[in-house]
Amino acid sequence: MQIGVKKLKFKWKQSCCLSVMLAVFLLAIFSPNTVQAAQVAIHGSVTIDGKELKMDPKPIVINGSVMVPFRQLFTALGLTIDWVKTDEKTQTVTGKNDADTVIQYQVSASKWTATLNGKEIELTQGPFIDPETSTLYVNLRFISESVGAAVSWNNIHKIASIDTVKNSNSN
Repeated sequence: MQIGVKKLKFKWKQSCCLSVMLAVFLLAIFSPNTVQAAQVAIHGSVTIDGKELKMDPKPIVINGSVMVPFRQLFTALGLTIDWVKTDEKTQTVTGKNDADTVIQYQVSASKWTATLNGKEIELTQGPFIDPETSTLYVNLRFISESVGAAVSWNNIHKIASIDTVKNSNSN
């Protein structure tokens, strides 16, 4: 009988020890500092044909996509801008260039697509409006490649490089 009690005490101590270890592990994962660290924005910079494009607010990397303030990028790439409030929840932003490229975003919380020359394109990261600055952010790679530019990313320095010269010469 005494052996059974010792086994029971040992199993109870073992289960308590495992419970404490599990609790410490869960606290480490879900502590406010860990959650906050996961939400820290990664900011980058942008160059066009080797020259830095000053952006305010700064570009943000989200889910592997460089998101930039739309007006500054559209203007730098020579796109004219048309902004129409479609309804209470949706706004449509259109960019056009001299080569008849038409890029259209319908900005809403549930839409991660854009239209390029009438064809709907699935985006890796949807456009969004930053509530703090009221700035519309768009996917840099999608916009740049839509007008024929090449895009590269330097992950060490967090620089997105847009090359409009290389691709315009290859056409």
